[in-house]
Amino acid sequence: MKNNGRTPVAVFDFDGTIISGDSFLPFMRYVVGGWKYYCGMLFLLPWLGSYAFGVIDNRRIKEKVIGYFLKGKPARDIRELGESYAESFLHTKEKPKMMAKIDEHLKESHVLLLASASLLVYLEPWAEINQFDGVCGAKLEVNLEERITGRICGNNGFGQEKLDAVTEWLAERNPDKTYAYGDSQGDKELLDWADVKTFKGRLVSIDE
Repeated sequence: MKNNGRTPVAVFDFDGTIISGDSFLPFMRYVVGGWKYYCGMLFLLPWLGSYAFGVIDNRRIKEKVIGYFLKGKPARDIRELGESYAESFLHTKEKPKMMAKIDEHLKESHVLLLASASLLVYLEPWAEINQFDGVCGAKLEVNLEERITGRICGNNGFGQEKLDAVTEWLAERNPDKTYAYGDSQGDKELLDWADVKTFKGRLVSIDE
C-alpha cells in the first residue's frame, strides 16, 4: 500500500525513455494534420536550427512551436485531442521493456511519478491510464477566453527545472529510496539526485 511518505518513489522521463522518440512534435501533427504540420516545420526551420546549435534554449523553441501550431485554439479542443492522442497514438510508441519496469514498481506498490518536458495535456491522461500517482510537465498557458496563448505556464520541465518540479511534488514525502529513469542530457540532474539511476534502459549506479 502507498500509505506513507517513506514509500519508495520511481520517477520516469517520458520521451525516449518510456516511448520511442519524441511526443511533442508528433502531437502538433496530430492536432493540425500532415500538410499544415510540414508547412509549419519549414517556417520554423531557422528556429529549429538555432536550437540545434545551442543559440536558443529548450523553452524558447518549444514556445515557438506551440505558438505557431496551437496559439488561439480553444483549450477544451486541445485537451480533448490530448486525451485521444494519449489513448491511441502514444500507446503504439511504448517500449515493452520499460512498461514491464513500470509494472514491477506497481507490484512493489512504489509511488510512480512521470517527469517530462513534454505537455501535460497528453501526459496526464497517459499517466492516469498507466496508474501513475503524479505528473510533472509543461503546462500550456490559457487566456481569459480559454484559448491557448502559445506560451508555457510556469515550469518547463527540462534539466534543473525537471528536478525542481519533482522535489516540489515530493515536498510532503521522504521516500526511503528513489529511482530515476532517463535517456538524455535533460535528465542529468534528475539522475544525479536518485539513489538508483537507469540511463537508456541500463542501470548505471546505485547510491546506498
